[in-house]
Amino acid sequence: MLPGPKIKRAAKKAPKKVTTQEKLKKAERKAVTEGRRPLDGIRVLDLSRLLPGPYATHILANFGAEVIKIEKPGEGDYMREYLPRVQGCNAAFLTINRGKKSLAIDLKQADGKKAFLQLIKRSDVVLDGFRPGVMERLGLGYAELSQANPKLVYVALTGYGQTGQRSGRAGHDLNYVALAGMLDLLGESNGMPAVPGIQLADVAAGALPTVIGVLLALHHRSGTGKGQMVDVSMFDSLLGLMPVQVANYTATKRRPKRGHERLFGRYACYNVYPVRNGRYVAVAALEPKFWRTLCTALNRPDLIEDQYVEGDAQQILMAELTRTFQKKEVSDWMEIFGDEDVCVTEVREISRAVQDEAVSERAMFTPVRGKKGIVYEQLGVFPKLDGTPGYIAGDAPARGEHSRQVLKSLGYEAERIDTMIKDGICEETTPG
Repeated sequence: MLPGPKIKRAAKKAPKKVTTQEKLKKAERKAVTEGRRPLDGIRVLDLSRLLPGPYATHILANFGAEVIKIEKPGEGDYMREYLPRVQGCNAAFLTINRGKKSLAIDLKQADGKKAFLQLIKRSDVVLDGFRPGVMERLGLGYAELSQANPKLVYVALTGYGQTGQRSGRAGHDLNYVALAGMLDLLGESNGMPAVPGIQLADVAAGALPTVIGVLLALHHRSGTGKGQMVDVSMFDSLLGLMPVQVANYTATKRRPKRGHERLFGRYACYNVYPVRNGRYVAVAALEPKFWRTLCTALNRPDLIEDQYVEGDAQQILMAELTRTFQKKEVSDWMEIFGDEDVCVTEVREISRAVQDEAVSERAMFTPVRGKKGIVYEQLGVFPKLDGTPGYIAGDAPARGEHSRQVLKSLGYEAERIDTMIKDGICEETTPG
């Protein structure tokens, strides 16, 4: 057994367990007492479905925006029907659409289009998640909507953007990641590219740039009074997520090779190692000071000078670390490293990650009181703002749940709304 340094630590007090009901009461009190949020008074019309667009407007809703999902009667956002389900609805849909309203209206019918244009005049942001040209064919593209409301921020979120030879092509997360050169960097050096276990394009290159674009355009509008078109391409944004790789290639014209780059498995000091019982640890001791501390903790000071050796010597170094780490279980290693700055962490399954004490401390899982008073936990709000923090306000809507409410706010009388529902121009659904 490899001896580790003797680390003296103060006895830890067992954390007081907080019940879900106590968390819920705290969250509900916060929603009442925190007051204004940064986007209070901003109305967003969300015409997108599935993940990228709804996740973007989910973030905006957490910080105060009134988000109205514009859905097709009888169909709507079909992510609702996916498994697994919570409260009769897809679990992810429930999270990324909480606190929103739903107006189910047929934009192909004249009365539906007329109502939508009236709503545009009273809105700040429109999120279009269709392929380029769809809204224009409806007579509801940016040119038409900006005439109705010159202050409107119109965001078009697509795979390849509004221009270019691929603009009209269909695609999904894996296609964009592949074409952007990112997929080629994922996986073992001598194996096939690895399919990412998360939606990189949808979330990191779709939803987040959309939020950034909305905030930038709203800030510009606050000074000029003018809206604008925001063109978000997930393909573009994926390239933007690789500033180091793209810069290195443009400077050297050398193609980066999977498993052979500084931050992609080339060095032993930045790699993943198996430990006893089939688990793994992630080593990210890039700086010499962290590498020195790690080698000392491993009782291998002889490895300190070899951190950035090249060729076969680096492979030997990796083999040495692999043999060393496999002698103990991950909990033993974490105990040996203690509070030392070694930049080594266990590789966790998500089931363990979400149960981390720090997750609770940061309120990254928050109880929500859903339909019929049922309480369940969801992903919390981020980032954390000190002065005007975001918070969860409301459950995910049923398709058309707020159709009557929204139309009434536009001055529609109950009799007219009833006729529109009867004629299939809009849909009203009572939440189950």
